[in-house]
Amino acid sequence: MNERRKAQRITFETAAQVHLANNESFPAEVETKNISLTGLYLKTDKSIPIHTSCSVEIDLRGSTSKMHFIVDGKVCRHDENGLAITITHLDADSYTHIINLVNLNSAQEQT
Repeated sequence: MNERRKAQRITFETAAQVHLANNESFPAEVETKNISLTGLYLKTDKSIPIHTSCSVEIDLRGSTSKMHFIVDGKVCRHDENGLAITITHLDADSYTHIINLVNLNSAQEQT
């Protein structure tokens, strides 16, 4: 197949920390192609029951910038590679960061 893209496509992954109500926390990875204003997918080997409430801290680090934001949510599904979180609360700054991530990822996929 002839490759027509002029720019290399990348999958952007970043670190996350999941916090549960019982004070348990664990690291995970977020793939930005699987993040939206309503949810995100986390790569982790932890299995958490569906409907479990949690907060997810996401760190984005670039060569010239750093962003940190937190979303509150509930586990809505899980599989052998990780779990999906439905976002239940998003502050204004986190909303802006996610909008920018989604727009950036969409632009990269279109090139």
